[in-house]
Amino acid sequence: MVMMQGGLGNQCFIYATARALAIRTGAEIMFDGSYFQEDKVYRRSFALEPFRCSVGEIVERAKPIRLLRRARYALLRDRLKRIGNYCCDMRPFRYRPLPEDWCGVLTLDGYWQSEKYFYDVREQILANFILRDAAWLKEDFVANQIAAVENSIFLHVRSYKEVPGKEGGECALRMADYYQNALARLQGEIGGGTVFVFSDDIEWTKAQFLKNWRERFSRFDFKAVDGKSSQLRDFTLMRMCRHGIVADSSFSWWAGWLGEQERMQKGEKSLRIRVNRRVMNDDFWPERWMVVDG
Repeated sequence: MVMMQGGLGNQCFIYATARALAIRTGAEIMFDGSYFQEDKVYRRSFALEPFRCSVGEIVERAKPIRLLRRARYALLRDRLKRIGNYCCDMRPFRYRPLPEDWCGVLTLDGYWQSEKYFYDVREQILANFILRDAAWLKEDFVANQIAAVENSIFLHVRSYKEVPGKEGGECALRMADYYQNALARLQGEIGGGTVFVFSDDIEWTKAQFLKNWRERFSRFDFKAVDGKSSQLRDFTLMRMCRHGIVADSSFSWWAGWLGEQERMQKGEKSLRIRVNRRVMNDDFWPERWMVVDG
Protein backbone atom coordinates (compact mmCIF):
# COMPACT_ATOMS: atom_id res chain seq x y z
CA MET A 1 0.00 0.00 0.00
CA VAL A 2 1.49 3.32 -1.08
CA MET A 3 0.27 6.59 0.42
CA MET A 4 -0.03 9.14 -2.41
CA GLN A 5 0.29 12.79 -1.41
CA GLY A 6 1.71 16.19 -2.31
CA GLY A 7 1.92 17.93 -5.67
CA LEU A 8 3.07 16.61 -9.03
CA GLY A 9 6.77 16.45 -8.17
CA ASN A 10 6.30 14.60 -4.90
CA GLN A 11 3.81 12.23 -6.52
CA CYS A 12 6.51 11.42 -9.08
CA PHE A 13 8.95 10.57 -6.27
CA ILE A 14 6.37 8.36 -4.55
CA TYR A 15 5.37 6.55 -7.73
CA ALA A 16 8.95 5.97 -8.90
CA THR A 17 10.02 4.59 -5.51
CA ALA A 18 7.04 2.24 -5.32
CA ARG A 19 7.40 1.10 -8.93
CA ALA A 20 11.10 0.40 -8.48
CA LEU A 21 10.43 -1.66 -5.34
CA ALA A 22 7.72 -3.60 -7.16
CA ILE A 23 10.06 -4.32 -10.07
CA ARG A 24 12.75 -5.62 -7.74
CA THR A 25 10.41 -7.78 -5.66
CA GLY A 26 7.56 -8.72 -7.99
CA ALA A 27 5.02 -7.19 -5.60
CA GLU A 28 1.73 -5.61 -6.65
CA ILE A 29 1.10 -1.94 -5.89
CA MET A 30 -2.02 -0.29 -4.55
CA PHE A 31 -2.14 3.50 -4.15
CA ASP A 32 -4.08 5.15 -1.36
CA GLY A 33 -5.30 8.72 -1.90
CA SER A 34 -6.68 9.32 1.58
CA TYR A 35 -4.25 12.15 2.33
CA PHE A 36 -5.83 14.24 -0.42
CA GLN A 37 -8.98 14.34 1.72
CA GLU A 38 -7.00 16.10 4.44
CA ASP A 39 -5.35 18.68 2.19
CA LYS A 40 -7.44 21.75 3.06
CA VAL A 41 -4.68 24.27 2.20
CA TYR A 42 -3.31 23.32 -1.23
CA ARG A 43 -6.29 21.15 -2.27
CA ARG A 44 -4.09 18.84 -4.30
CA SER A 45 -5.32 15.73 -6.06
CA PHE A 46 -3.87 12.84 -8.02
CA ALA A 47 -1.81 14.32 -10.87
CA LEU A 48 -0.24 11.40 -12.73
CA GLU A 49 -3.09 10.58 -15.14
CA PRO A 50 -1.37 12.24 -18.14
CA PHE A 51 1.55 9.79 -17.92
CA ARG A 52 1.84 6.09 -18.69
CA CYS A 53 2.00 5.26 -15.01
CA SER A 54 0.26 2.05 -14.01
CA VAL A 55 -1.62 2.93 -10.84
CA GLY A 56 -4.92 1.06 -11.05
CA GLU A 57 -7.69 2.28 -8.78
CA ILE A 58 -6.77 4.94 -6.21
CA VAL A 59 -8.40 3.78 -2.99
CA GLU A 60 -9.33 6.03 -0.08
CA ARG A 61 -9.45 5.18 3.59
CA ALA A 62 -10.30 7.69 6.25
CA LYS A 63 -9.98 7.24 10.00
CA PRO A 64 -7.18 4.63 10.20
CA ILE A 65 -4.97 6.71 7.92
CA ARG A 66 -5.49 9.87 9.97
CA LEU A 67 -4.33 7.96 13.03
CA LEU A 68 -1.21 6.84 11.18
CA ARG A 69 -0.62 10.42 10.04
CA ARG A 70 -0.57 11.70 13.60
CA ALA A 71 1.83 8.95 14.64
CA ARG A 72 4.34 9.39 11.81
CA TYR A 73 7.10 11.05 13.79
CA ALA A 74 5.93 10.19 17.30
CA LEU A 75 6.81 7.49 19.79
CA LEU A 76 4.00 5.35 18.37
CA ARG A 77 6.22 4.52 15.41
CA ASP A 78 7.60 1.38 17.06
CA ARG A 79 4.08 0.28 18.00
CA LEU A 80 2.96 0.73 14.38
CA LYS A 81 5.83 -1.45 13.22
CA ARG A 82 4.59 -4.23 15.47
CA ILE A 83 1.05 -3.88 14.09
CA GLY A 84 2.21 -4.34 10.50
CA ASN A 85 4.79 -3.55 7.87
CA TYR A 86 4.92 0.25 7.92
CA CYS A 87 7.78 2.24 6.32
CA CYS A 88 7.80 5.96 7.01
CA ASP A 89 10.13 8.53 5.48
CA MET A 90 11.40 9.76 8.85
CA ARG A 91 13.33 12.84 9.95
CA PRO A 92 16.11 13.55 9.34
CA PHE A 93 15.15 12.96 5.72
CA ARG A 94 17.68 10.95 3.74
CA TYR A 95 17.88 7.81 1.65
CA ARG A 96 17.22 4.61 3.59
CA PRO A 97 17.02 1.27 1.75
CA LEU A 98 13.51 -0.18 1.76
CA PRO A 99 12.86 -3.79 2.80
CA GLU A 100 12.57 -6.37 0.03
CA ASP A 101 11.66 -9.49 2.04
CA TRP A 102 8.48 -8.58 3.91
CA CYS A 103 5.41 -10.79 4.37
CA GLY A 104 1.85 -9.56 3.88
CA VAL A 105 1.14 -5.91 3.06
CA LEU A 106 3.88 -3.26 3.19
CA THR A 107 2.77 0.36 3.63
CA LEU A 108 4.98 3.14 2.26
CA ASP A 109 4.22 6.53 3.82
CA GLY A 110 6.50 9.38 2.77
CA TYR A 111 7.88 11.39 -0.13
CA TRP A 112 11.06 9.34 -0.79
CA GLN A 113 12.87 12.31 -2.35
CA SER A 114 16.00 10.71 -3.75
CA GLU A 115 16.87 9.08 -7.07
CA LYS A 116 18.68 6.40 -5.06
CA TYR A 117 15.32 4.68 -4.54
CA PHE A 118 14.81 4.08 -8.27
CA TYR A 119 17.94 4.90 -10.26
CA ASP A 120 18.71 1.21 -10.87
CA VAL A 121 15.46 0.91 -12.90
CA ARG A 122 15.51 4.39 -14.44
CA GLU A 123 14.75 3.16 -17.97
CA GLN A 124 11.45 1.71 -16.76
CA ILE A 125 10.68 4.87 -14.80
CA LEU A 126 11.31 6.98 -17.91
CA ALA A 127 8.92 4.76 -19.85
CA ASN A 128 6.27 5.22 -17.16
CA PHE A 129 6.53 9.01 -17.40
CA ILE A 130 5.98 9.28 -21.14
CA LEU A 131 2.90 11.39 -21.90
CA ARG A 132 -0.15 9.43 -22.99
CA ASP A 133 -1.11 12.28 -25.31
CA ALA A 134 1.70 14.45 -26.68
CA ALA A 135 -0.04 15.58 -29.88
CA TRP A 136 -0.56 19.09 -28.49
CA LEU A 137 3.20 19.69 -28.50
CA LYS A 138 3.19 19.92 -32.30
CA GLU A 139 1.01 23.03 -32.10
CA ASP A 140 2.67 24.60 -29.06
CA PHE A 141 4.64 27.72 -30.01
CA VAL A 142 7.16 27.46 -27.16
CA ALA A 143 7.70 23.74 -27.72
CA ASN A 144 8.63 24.49 -31.32
CA GLN A 145 10.99 27.25 -30.16
CA ILE A 146 12.70 24.85 -27.76
CA ALA A 147 13.09 22.23 -30.47
CA ALA A 148 14.57 24.78 -32.90
CA VAL A 149 17.56 25.87 -30.78
CA GLU A 150 20.66 23.87 -29.91
CA ASN A 151 21.20 25.10 -26.36
CA SER A 152 17.74 25.36 -24.87
CA ILE A 153 17.82 26.10 -21.14
CA PHE A 154 14.99 26.14 -18.66
CA LEU A 155 15.22 28.44 -15.68
CA HIS A 156 12.56 27.74 -13.09
CA VAL A 157 11.52 30.22 -10.41
CA ARG A 158 9.10 28.96 -7.82
CA SER A 159 7.65 31.93 -5.98
CA TYR A 160 6.20 29.87 -3.11
CA LYS A 161 3.49 32.52 -3.00
CA GLU A 162 0.86 29.80 -2.61
CA VAL A 163 2.40 28.82 0.74
CA PRO A 164 0.56 30.40 3.71
CA GLY A 165 2.66 33.16 5.22
CA LYS A 166 4.96 33.43 2.17
CA GLU A 167 2.65 35.35 -0.16
CA GLY A 168 5.27 38.04 -0.84
CA GLY A 169 7.66 35.70 -2.64
CA GLU A 170 10.47 36.17 -0.11
CA CYS A 171 11.73 32.61 -0.66
CA ALA A 172 12.30 33.24 -4.36
CA LEU A 173 13.84 36.65 -3.75
CA ARG A 174 16.43 35.02 -1.50
CA MET A 175 17.39 32.87 -4.52
CA ALA A 176 18.30 35.91 -6.66
CA ASP A 177 22.07 35.38 -6.22
CA TYR A 178 21.67 31.70 -7.08
CA TYR A 179 20.09 32.47 -10.46
CA GLN A 180 22.79 35.02 -11.28
CA ASN A 181 25.53 32.56 -10.33
CA ALA A 182 23.86 29.72 -12.22
CA LEU A 183 23.62 31.77 -15.41
CA ALA A 184 27.26 32.78 -15.09
CA ARG A 185 28.29 29.14 -14.58
CA LEU A 186 26.26 28.00 -17.54
CA GLN A 187 27.73 30.73 -19.74
CA GLY A 188 31.17 29.42 -18.84
CA GLU A 189 30.16 25.84 -19.66
CA ILE A 190 28.28 26.26 -22.96
CA GLY A 191 28.95 29.85 -24.03
CA GLY A 192 25.33 30.90 -24.54
CA GLY A 193 21.88 29.78 -25.53
CA THR A 194 18.18 30.47 -25.22
CA VAL A 195 16.83 30.63 -21.68
CA PHE A 196 13.15 29.82 -21.25
CA VAL A 197 11.97 31.24 -17.92
CA PHE A 198 9.18 29.36 -16.13
CA SER A 199 7.38 30.28 -12.94
CA ASP A 200 4.16 29.72 -11.03
CA ASP A 201 3.87 33.54 -11.13
CA ILE A 202 5.51 34.64 -14.37
CA GLU A 203 4.45 38.30 -14.21
CA TRP A 204 6.00 38.65 -10.75
CA THR A 205 9.14 36.88 -11.95
CA LYS A 206 9.49 39.17 -14.96
CA ALA A 207 9.14 42.23 -12.76
CA GLN A 208 11.67 40.99 -10.21
CA PHE A 209 14.38 39.37 -12.33
CA LEU A 210 14.09 39.42 -16.10
CA LYS A 211 15.33 42.93 -16.89
CA ASN A 212 18.51 42.44 -14.87
CA TRP A 213 19.23 39.09 -16.51
CA ARG A 214 18.82 40.53 -19.99
CA GLU A 215 21.19 43.39 -19.21
CA ARG A 216 23.92 41.24 -17.65
CA PHE A 217 23.96 38.15 -19.86
CA SER A 218 24.14 39.22 -23.49
CA ARG A 219 24.98 35.71 -24.71
CA PHE A 220 21.61 34.43 -23.57
CA ASP A 221 18.28 35.08 -25.22
CA PHE A 222 15.64 35.21 -22.46
CA LYS A 223 12.08 34.17 -23.17
CA ALA A 224 9.51 34.26 -20.37
CA VAL A 225 7.01 31.47 -20.90
CA ASP A 226 3.73 33.22 -20.19
CA GLY A 227 0.30 33.37 -21.74
CA LYS A 228 -2.00 30.38 -21.47
CA SER A 229 -0.18 27.78 -19.42
CA SER A 230 -0.72 24.88 -17.07
CA GLN A 231 1.26 22.79 -14.64
CA LEU A 232 1.54 19.94 -17.15
CA ARG A 233 2.58 22.27 -19.98
CA ASP A 234 5.33 23.94 -17.94
CA PHE A 235 6.53 20.56 -16.68
CA THR A 236 6.70 19.15 -20.21
CA LEU A 237 8.37 22.19 -21.77
CA MET A 238 11.00 22.32 -19.02
CA ARG A 239 11.63 18.65 -19.57
CA MET A 240 12.24 19.28 -23.28
CA CYS A 241 15.10 21.71 -22.65
CA ARG A 242 18.64 20.46 -23.08
CA HIS A 243 20.03 22.20 -19.99
CA GLY A 244 18.35 23.41 -16.82
CA ILE A 245 18.66 25.76 -13.86
CA VAL A 246 16.62 23.97 -11.23
CA ALA A 247 14.64 25.62 -8.43
CA ASP A 248 14.55 24.11 -4.96
CA SER A 249 11.29 22.25 -5.59
CA SER A 250 10.33 18.67 -6.41
CA PHE A 251 8.38 19.90 -9.48
CA SER A 252 11.54 21.48 -10.87
CA TRP A 253 13.64 18.47 -9.83
CA TRP A 254 11.51 16.05 -11.82
CA ALA A 255 11.26 18.17 -14.96
CA GLY A 256 15.04 18.44 -14.82
CA TRP A 257 15.67 14.78 -14.05
CA LEU A 258 13.42 13.37 -16.76
CA GLY A 259 14.83 15.67 -19.42
CA GLU A 260 18.38 14.95 -18.34
CA GLN A 261 17.90 11.19 -18.43
CA GLU A 262 16.22 11.29 -21.84
CA ARG A 263 19.14 13.31 -23.26
CA MET A 264 21.64 10.95 -21.65
CA GLN A 265 19.90 7.99 -23.29
CA LYS A 266 20.66 9.64 -26.65
CA GLY A 267 24.29 10.25 -25.69
CA GLU A 268 23.80 14.02 -25.51
CA LYS A 269 25.39 16.38 -23.02
CA SER A 270 22.80 17.71 -20.60
CA LEU A 271 23.70 19.98 -17.69
CA ARG A 272 21.68 20.60 -14.54
CA ILE A 273 22.54 23.33 -12.05
CA ARG A 274 21.15 23.42 -8.54
CA VAL A 275 21.52 25.65 -5.52
CA ASN A 276 23.98 24.88 -2.74
CA ARG A 277 21.24 24.11 -0.26
CA ARG A 278 20.22 20.90 1.49
CA VAL A 279 16.45 21.30 1.06
CA MET A 280 15.62 19.24 4.19
CA ASN A 281 17.11 16.08 2.66
CA ASP A 282 20.76 15.09 2.40
CA ASP A 283 20.07 12.90 -0.65
CA PHE A 284 17.64 15.16 -2.52
CA TRP A 285 20.11 16.42 -5.13
CA PRO A 286 21.83 14.05 -7.61
CA GLU A 287 25.57 14.23 -7.00
CA ARG A 288 26.35 14.84 -10.70
CA TRP A 289 24.36 18.11 -10.84
CA MET A 290 26.46 21.26 -10.74
CA VAL A 291 26.33 23.19 -7.48
CA VAL A 292 26.39 26.98 -7.26
CA ASP A 293 25.96 29.23 -4.26
CA GLY A 294 22.84 31.24 -3.70
